[in-house]
Amino acid sequence: MKMKCLLVVLTLALAPIAQARMNMGVTVPELFEKAPLVITGEVTAIEPLGVETTLVYPTLRGATFHWLRVTLVVSTVLKGAFTEKSIDVAMLAVKKAPADGLDDPPRMLSPRKWHKYVMFLAPSPRKGVFVSIGAPYNEVDAIFILDRQAKLTMSSVAGQKELVWALITSDGEFSQSGAQAVARKLATQIGKQNSKLILPLEYRGETNAQGWFIDVPKSTPEPSRK
Repeated sequence: MKMKCLLVVLTLALAPIAQARMNMGVTVPELFEKAPLVITGEVTAIEPLGVETTLVYPTLRGATFHWLRVTLVVSTVLKGAFTEKSIDVAMLAVKKAPADGLDDPPRMLSPRKWHKYVMFLAPSPRKGVFVSIGAPYNEVDAIFILDRQAKLTMSSVAGQKELVWALITSDGEFSQSGAQAVARKLATQIGKQNSKLILPLEYRGETNAQGWFIDVPKSTPEPSRK
């Protein structure tokens, strides 16, 4: 099919900044403008969310992904209305890979307990669960580990290092003064609302009018409560 296997991911918050598999030079101010919720927090628990999906990018055929429920204690809310002490964030992981492995997989995170992050988030269809606005293909462009020693090569977001160094101290503690400075500097972007954005957790493949394979959202039902 030659070029008919090109991917255009629909509904992603970063589009048109980061369509398909390319990083298109996203900047930290743009992330603050587009994300309904921006928080810093520390991971306290990781477990399967119970939601699986497939993705249509050609090199991912035969792979199944699932979402992890990553719970964090919230340190600072930099943007958005969020008053809970903890937050659940869905992060993508591989559940089943093809026998010959994955080529060019989504740019996923590897969360660990006690990791600290700054997260640019939107609500998902699952009540109380948020997701990176770069998901499913580019999570690392909208969730950054707060560690001055961590390599930043997975993401090329302009201003990422400066943001990380502002939000975490040299001894690995959250910097409240740094968070306040970021909020002042990016007040214009933080003031822009995107409250209607909801990002899917499940996708199905479709062929559009141009013959391209695309990911489109599936509904993600709430788990049954007995």
